[in-house]
Amino acid sequence: MTANKTKGKAPGSSARKAATKRSAVVAVKKPTIKPGRTAAAAAKLLSTVLDVSVRLKDRTQALAQIGNGVVGDRDTFKQIVSLVKDAAADATLRSNALSQLQAATFEPSAFAPYRAAYMTALRSLRRDPDMDIRQRVFGLLAREQDADTQALLLAGLDGTQDALLPPEKALQLLSYDPHAGAYEVARKIEKAPPNALARREALRVLAADAESVDRFADVLQDKKEPTEVRQIAAGALNHLAPKRMQAIAREMALDDSESDDLRTVSLTALAHFGDPGALTSDAQLQAHVRKITEGEGSTGLQAAAEQFKVRCN
Repeated sequence: MTANKTKGKAPGSSARKAATKRSAVVAVKKPTIKPGRTAAAAAKLLSTVLDVSVRLKDRTQALAQIGNGVVGDRDTFKQIVSLVKDAAADATLRSNALSQLQAATFEPSAFAPYRAAYMTALRSLRRDPDMDIRQRVFGLLAREQDADTQALLLAGLDGTQDALLPPEKALQLLSYDPHAGAYEVARKIEKAPPNALARREALRVLAADAESVDRFADVLQDKKEPTEVRQIAAGALNHLAPKRMQAIAREMALDDSESDDLRTVSLTALAHFGDPGALTSDAQLQAHVRKITEGEGSTGLQAAAEQFKVRCN
């Protein structure tokens, strides 16, 4: 009897039916979230965020739970923007609210209706009394290559307006989209820097300026310059004038009075960017590299010399 009942049925059909039934049961049990309920939950979270009588920890958690719901509707967006702009509000809460707005930008289609208002809000925060907020919004606007923001940064650096950021930070942000005006200001600061960090940032801006080749060559060859500054110059020169960098790198690699750090930079530049044929036939350089590998030197210099031998021998 059992055989007759199963005759003509495909093997495993019973198992598939059972699985289908189980899936159906699971599907029936899965709760359905109604849009109205979602909106109500979001409104409750927003109310918690904005309620100054609630503990800061709870307000922060509620803000995190809203997530990309900050652009769920215009009222929520406006309320979160108002929180970010409220200089009297808790600094951490303001910063987290700004982070939520920034995160929402990663979904361009959903964020598109709010983008113009978002940019306007960021621009309004460039003079915020909280320096952390101010630096963040300048950074966000600089990455957007906002022309008005670039003009403000330049005006602060050349002294035509009060500086809204420290010079080193302003230069760092200008490096996202360097242009003639930025190069001019960077040259002035590099020659008469307010501090060492500002000078390094000025050099980084000039790393894309073809008119600064001679300056970078001078800095690279000046043993009185700090190692980090010379390394910046080496990278810039390798980008702007690779042949000139190769010639200087060869001289530095042969100079035993040069620091191990800079000889390491030189040998690395030669091995990776030099003409293998010319380097292989350079008897003087080859002999000096062998001398380095057989002598004493920093681990980095020894490794660079060995790498050179592998690539150019």
